[in-house]
Amino acid sequence: MQPNTQRLIGYLKSLVTIHSPSTSESECAFFLQQHFSKYNAEIDATGNVIVKIPGTGTPILLAAHMDVVDPSNEIEMIVENGYVKNKKSCVLGIDDKSAIACFMETIELLSETQTTHRPIEIVFTVEEETTSRGAIELQYEKISATQGIIVDSAMPIGGIITQSPFYGTLDITCSGPTHHTKSITKDEQTAWKFMSEILAILPQGAIDEKTNINWSTISGGTGRNTVTKEFTIRGEIRSFDKTSYNETIEKIKQITNKNPEHASFVHTYINAGYGVDQNDSWLTKIASALKNNGVPTITYIKDYGVSDVNILRAHNIHMFNLSSGAQYTHTKDETIAVADLETMTKAIIELCTKE
Repeated sequence: MQPNTQRLIGYLKSLVTIHSPSTSESECAFFLQQHFSKYNAEIDATGNVIVKIPGTGTPILLAAHMDVVDPSNEIEMIVENGYVKNKKSCVLGIDDKSAIACFMETIELLSETQTTHRPIEIVFTVEEETTSRGAIELQYEKISATQGIIVDSAMPIGGIITQSPFYGTLDITCSGPTHHTKSITKDEQTAWKFMSEILAILPQGAIDEKTNINWSTISGGTGRNTVTKEFTIRGEIRSFDKTSYNETIEKIKQITNKNPEHASFVHTYINAGYGVDQNDSWLTKIASALKNNGVPTITYIKDYGVSDVNILRAHNIHMFNLSSGAQYTHTKDETIAVADLETMTKAIIELCTKE
């Protein structure tokens, strides 16, 4: 079934011209709710949009996120030499609005051709780029599908993420006395002293072949002439192995617990990791749909990146993240080939019409 390319590009243009950075997705949500109004689309308490389209057979879930990274407020989308681009020096929002456009064209094409299809449930989430809050707070009792796809990987089309890590955030706070610089005494137990001691022994970088830690920011202080009362060190951990993950967290706890009055550690577990065998039946069907619609090579990817898939899988929905073909995402050079939009739409249609 051939997508209507002009309509598909039109959907994408409408979407990217709606400025929807994380926590500000309401205009995009309203646009999608109105577009799918004949299916009684709803906006939940978190701001997600939920669409349920009746069909025959086993339900399938299509999911995408509405938020984009800034700067993304100056959009003049053009198609040049077969690629969608932004004429302005700004992030276009291909991630993940190209997937939303493909979903919109899929539903429109199935409707106008009156093609029999599976029950289709669609979730458009908020805040995926920052916290995955939309997926975390989704009302899962409203979702009946137990398998589905997301198209949110900026790699050549044909890629499927089969391994993704456990992920969490790390926050260490170091504290001490505050006063004027002139009053510093020798060997004073300042927040800076405790922070520097901790930094010297914190696990960081590639801990082993399965686990990475990145300490990203240090914040604190009010002025050059003031001994700072508190410093905060922020980072994240990603691991393909839960045991390695837990052991690394325990090491950080032991380091900060050496001075419990002057150092505290908060670990926030965000999502579980997953690994799927390449013989998985749903994975095989997805690969077949891509091949049947012109994708010559299927690549199974172990990726340190995380997405809403990690959250959805933890709620027993057998999801995979597919690559969209998008290039240079999160930059002013962000682009995607029209041919990849068409191919992905055709593959999605096949997944929605065959079990």
